[in-house]
Amino acid sequence: MASLPANSFDSIVTDPPYGLSKQPNMREVLKHWLNGDDYTASGGGFMGKSWDSFVPGPKTWEQAFRVLKPGGYAVVFAGSRTVDLMATSLRLAGFEVVDMLHWLYGSGFPKSMDIGKAIDAQDAVAERRARQDRDEGLEDFALATAGEMTGGRAEGSDGLNSPRSGAGRTGGARNVHPTVKPTAVMRWLVRLVTPPGGIPFDPFCGSGSTLKAAALEGFNAVGCEMDPQYAAIARAREEAARCKKQST
Repeated sequence: MASLPANSFDSIVTDPPYGLSKQPNMREVLKHWLNGDDYTASGGGFMGKSWDSFVPGPKTWEQAFRVLKPGGYAVVFAGSRTVDLMATSLRLAGFEVVDMLHWLYGSGFPKSMDIGKAIDAQDAVAERRARQDRDEGLEDFALATAGEMTGGRAEGSDGLNSPRSGAGRTGGARNVHPTVKPTAVMRWLVRLVTPPGGIPFDPFCGSGSTLKAAALEGFNAVGCEMDPQYAAIARAREEAARCKKQST
């Protein structure tokens, strides 16, 4: 991202790491951030992923702010537990937080009675659609098992079958990224903040949900991803979306 020219992009739509590790010492976090340093958290984040150990710091967001055109908007996902950290990091980087959107979705009842039996049919349809969405364009990629996608949980185990495993992961998939966002949601967000003919940017593109959404909306988006496996998936998903857009 540091190599990109300033004022290159018209919008940012991104789903960065949420930092779902143990609660940090906020005095230490702020001391590092206010001194212009990165804060390094110990342990893994969501599903033990090291890249999710902490939210991106101001130094990273400063680069995103630099490449965004003046007046451009950024839509930044954040977890409910660490949204305060994300907002603070963004503010310190120069962004102005102007509003907050809430994306509400069902994920079962992890602390109550499982009512899945009453809605099995609806769940099956939703899971099939989610898997089709996340795997579209990945026909040449290997199929990962549900256990492989959930950090090694045993096939048929309570941990794997729990609603907390996440939609689309209980049956395995070709897109192995653990936090794929629905294309319909990302398309709406891209349209919301990107002017006609503009270029959206995703500094944490993961498996390319923003890139796919942008291609379907007729935009030429740009993304950054540090994991080669996720980057390959993102390129394939974007290319499939672009071909789909051209054929309609």
